[in-house]
Amino acid sequence: MKRPGKDENKRAPMYWSDTAQTGICTGPPNMDTIAMKFAPLDEQMKDPYSVYSYYRNAIKLRNAFPSLAFGTVSLRDDLSDEEIAIYTKSDGIHPEVCIVMNLGGQSETVDVSALKQQTLAGVLLAGEEDISLQEGKLTVPPYGIAVLKE
Repeated sequence: MKRPGKDENKRAPMYWSDTAQTGICTGPPNMDTIAMKFAPLDEQMKDPYSVYSYYRNAIKLRNAFPSLAFGTVSLRDDLSDEEIAIYTKSDGIHPEVCIVMNLGGQSETVDVSALKQQTLAGVLLAGEEDISLQEGKLTVPPYGIAVLKE
């Protein structure tokens, strides 16, 4: 097996920054150009609605409610439809929480007055529009997630 030469041992760059090149290696000759779908990390860190921020906020939300990470899932078929998924999670130790997910591209309002969880305790957003809960009606923006507690 032939060992690669000095210039043949280069790899595709990691996408940490468009501008900072420190520590960035270059790809092999004639490699395909890869168009990145999302901005580099240094830009995403400044954007509260980036993929980086979304995952960071999701982890914070999971850590704030242990039932999210370890609980048993119970789907609320009576309140869910094609656009809204509602389920509860309970781990038997921590308070049960209810998760309301908007799976569609438009804001949705759902009547959650039948739930025992009536306090908006956490949100996960994919855009600037916020979640609201008024008089048992929960409005969730596109791809938003609400966590309700008693």
